[in-house]
Amino acid sequence: MTNQVYLGIFNYNSMMGYFRLKRIDLITLEVGLDLCKNYFGKGVAFFAYQFFFDWLQSNSEILILQLRVLRHNQRAMRLYEKLGFVVVEELPDDYLMKKLLIPNKSEA
Repeated sequence: MTNQVYLGIFNYNSMMGYFRLKRIDLITLEVGLDLCKNYFGKGVAFFAYQFFFDWLQSNSEILILQLRVLRHNQRAMRLYEKLGFVVVEELPDDYLMKKLLIPNKSEA
């Protein structure tokens, strides 16, 4: 049994890509985004991550996001740094990056 979930990103009926989500523990979620190449460089990844992170902050108990990025993928590194991720571990082929989320739950 796997604890990985896929969440599609659509523009009307056209699939733009998908998130790969894996629960690490009660407060940690590993995220990844696979985007169709024709959406590269258009801000789609940044917007999708921001939208998803905002939703998590309001609707979940997740406090830590983590991801892995290949060392040679400078475009992705810039994106993740812009989103607030920091390198916490250097691995042989990639970096482990993490970001803290601050819960945004309003009391009604």
